[in-house]
Amino acid sequence: MKRRDAVRFAQLGQVFSARIPEASWLLQVFPRQHVVRNEEDELMTVARAVVVAAGRGRRMAPFHLARPKCLLPLLNEPLLAHLYRALAGAGIAEVTLVVRQADQPLVASVVSEGLAVHWVTANDDGGSGTAAALGLQEIPGDETCLVVEGDVWVDAADLMRLMASLSDNDMAVLVDPLKEEAPHDWIVADVNENQVCGAWGHPREGEWRISGVYVLTPAARQALQQPRRRGVRVPVGGMPHAEYDIAEVINTLLDAGGKVAACRAEKPVMNWDKPWHIYQGNLWALHEWGASHQIDAAPDSVIDASAVIRGPLRVGRGSRIGRGAIIEGPVIVGEKVVIDDYAKVSHAVVGDSSLVSHTAEFLGGVIMENVYLMHNCELYGVLGHSVDIGAGTVCGTLRFDDRETPHRILGRWETPKHGSNATYLGDFSRTGVNVVILPGKHIGPYAVVGPGVVVNRDIEAYTEVLLEQQWTVRKWGPEHYGW
Repeated sequence: MKRRDAVRFAQLGQVFSARIPEASWLLQVFPRQHVVRNEEDELMTVARAVVVAAGRGRRMAPFHLARPKCLLPLLNEPLLAHLYRALAGAGIAEVTLVVRQADQPLVASVVSEGLAVHWVTANDDGGSGTAAALGLQEIPGDETCLVVEGDVWVDAADLMRLMASLSDNDMAVLVDPLKEEAPHDWIVADVNENQVCGAWGHPREGEWRISGVYVLTPAARQALQQPRRRGVRVPVGGMPHAEYDIAEVINTLLDAGGKVAACRAEKPVMNWDKPWHIYQGNLWALHEWGASHQIDAAPDSVIDASAVIRGPLRVGRGSRIGRGAIIEGPVIVGEKVVIDDYAKVSHAVVGDSSLVSHTAEFLGGVIMENVYLMHNCELYGVLGHSVDIGAGTVCGTLRFDDRETPHRILGRWETPKHGSNATYLGDFSRTGVNVVILPGKHIGPYAVVGPGVVVNRDIEAYTEVLLEQQWTVRKWGPEHYGW
């Protein structure tokens, strides 16, 4: 790993860890329902939640075709599994899950922990507000409910604080400080003390990001069913999205004289919307895990005596850290993984059934399931499901001008604060021998990059890119040596 990359990984861990006083990212399960009081001071229970996971996730390209966003991996588990645990830990007993019909079989494979899950199918792209309203129709209208977007990781303790903050308000919203993030990349809340005064889509200024986690009273649910505008309110000069966003119900309530509580998150709230969020979220969780662990190996795993282990390491069942392997932790290795023959893995999460072998080097990030890295390759970033890396494939990690690489997301240029120079290879993509990938490039899912190609631009899904050579052929022989 280059020294500059090592420093950036350390800085990323410090950025997130500074907001978490205790090094324990694992969720605690609280075996009770959460209780709030209504205006008549009568006890009522928030026991149901709607999880909205019906979007197409196009901004997540090149990881948007093989699975819905809620199934993207966080420390080798689907994001939805972490959300299920958080909901159970906050006392939620039943979840209504809104998904696209095509995604339901995949999503159903994620088993909830102690939750009753009900399914609602969304067949259009009406936005998070439309999907949430559809899910809420399955819950009695007089109940106060939690609504969570399915691509969010949130701590159970923050969920409980959010529900407690409802008090006599019509709605409560979990807000997260933007810090180094730009407000024009998010939906932002105007916050005055403990009240939300407005919601804005991609404004020029703002301090608080709307996290995608809400508590809705019957009044807020009724307002959600009656959208007043598309997208969410934007400042003058902005242009709203055509889809109805759930955040717009905040403005609907406020315009009618309602009250919306703001609950400030005490732990990071991950909202996975773009490919570098996979990288950022896993690196945060990885450093959190590494702060309280050293070596954690499954009983049937193998760590060869010749392997070099530097830093925390977790090895899953049936995995092998073999001859001459170098591990620079924290590293989490899934099940049935082989890291062998002087390969090197640094600051990474390695998915099940993957192979890193024969002097291959992974400099940091996420390797999903069934990925092969072989023969003198060097990569850094996020590699999707079943990516096959050809011998000698390398990626750039540092630009000549030492700047960050902008990424084009649905036609808009954005520059991530972390992971901008990483490589993002979509599911089922593959490279040939001696491919060179410049910093920050995306290779689409189901794409093939032929031998010798220099990837200096993003490659679309379902594309084959081959290098055309021009040869100069001439005669040669002993006569050129004076015979």
